[in-house]
Amino acid sequence: MRNGRLFTIVGGIFGLIGLVLLCVGIALAASTAGFLASAGRTDGTVAGLTERTSTTRSSDGHTRRTTLWYPTVEFTVGGRRYAFQSSTGSNPPSHEKGESVPVAYDPDDPSDARIASFWSAFLAPLIVGGLGVVFTPIGAVLFVRGRQITRLRLAAGAGTAGVGGDRARGTRLQRAGEQPAPLCRPCDVAGRADRPDVHRDQ
Repeated sequence: MRNGRLFTIVGGIFGLIGLVLLCVGIALAASTAGFLASAGRTDGTVAGLTERTSTTRSSDGHTRRTTLWYPTVEFTVGGRRYAFQSSTGSNPPSHEKGESVPVAYDPDDPSDARIASFWSAFLAPLIVGGLGVVFTPIGAVLFVRGRQITRLRLAAGAGTAGVGGDRARGTRLQRAGEQPAPLCRPCDVAGRADRPDVHRDQ
């Protein structure tokens, strides 16, 4: 039963994480699509690339460093210059310094802007939602498998207990139905002496 319970718990955790990631990915995609639908459009120029290095430690104790490059884009709206750094980094860099890129910005607040390409806008929702798509079915399979194992073991345990109970019950009934050994009663001996067909040895 322990294996079934473990599968059920792990499956539930995986499934819950997957559902949360899936919901977050859908929310991010919907927010990005809504922003792009109402945003103003213009062209900007990649003014520079910012390097960011993150360090992670693997399960075997090795340290791994990951470097990503984030483009900084400048654009002009109404004669005023704005700049923003993309929230999406890549290695190798997805853009070069001086490259022209499409920009989507909030008409009420042009400082709220992003690169208006599909991958720059939807990469984060795709990654988060993709993890949710992977985690959710894995969790569902583990959860269902754990429930099946638990039910099978419970059924097997109930069957074993039933056989043992029937055997014990049969033993008790047999003992209760045993016939007692015949008793030699004095009256039978006395009666046998009075019978005429009984011959005594001389």
